[in-house]
Amino acid sequence: MKLLNSGNLVLYSGGSMNRILWQSFDHPTHIQLPGMKLGLDRRTGLNRVLTSWRSKDDPGRGIYSFGFDPRGSPQKFLDKGSARIWRSGPWNGQRFSGIPQMTQSYVYSYAFVNTTDELYVVYNIYNSSIFSPFVLDDSGAIHHMMWGESNRRWNTFYSAPSDWCDYYGQCAAYGSCRRENTVRCVCLPGFQPKSPTDWYLSEWSDGCGGGAQTPTDWYSNRFHEETPGGKNGKPDGSF
Repeated sequence: MKLLNSGNLVLYSGGSMNRILWQSFDHPTHIQLPGMKLGLDRRTGLNRVLTSWRSKDDPGRGIYSFGFDPRGSPQKFLDKGSARIWRSGPWNGQRFSGIPQMTQSYVYSYAFVNTTDELYVVYNIYNSSIFSPFVLDDSGAIHHMMWGESNRRWNTFYSAPSDWCDYYGQCAAYGSCRRENTVRCVCLPGFQPKSPTDWYLSEWSDGCGGGAQTPTDWYSNRFHEETPGGKNGKPDGSF
């Protein structure tokens, strides 16, 4: 058994370093380190996901998990128990579309692999002296951290979800979440609140309905008209 400089604890077969029997990188906890694959080995069925701690002081298994759902267009999902609360969006060739802060830099690089054998994302640090993990905390937030030698503290590259509108299904069916508006949810064009009283009391869980358009009609029309509010509108997409 050997602890590598990467932080990977590896058990080799019979003293030979050519055959790995077990490695800690295949069994992540709440932290992803550089060089660690997060995702699915389709040959063995091994699925590497992050799991939060129960609390800041209790390393027991928490209620949040973060990993890939290979169905449809592969993307990463944050789950609270069995409830899906956030998604990264699909890979666009450079980053996951729902994480604009996730960009290549002179410090680190990302790689996304989707083959018949594997589905995973991995990142690497150009300077091995830099310590920069991903952390899923006990509140369900994902942070890309970097240790700052000069100020002797953790600095955050980015966190996700980044605001209220990032969470999955906040405005329910046919609702649009507004980042810069005192009213957080509005109905999409052609729809009305199912429960107007609840809606105007900031209870949006019933969503909107009663529209003449079908979901297919509305998505088709999106390419020809803009949701009221322009760039401040964010279609929720929970039908």
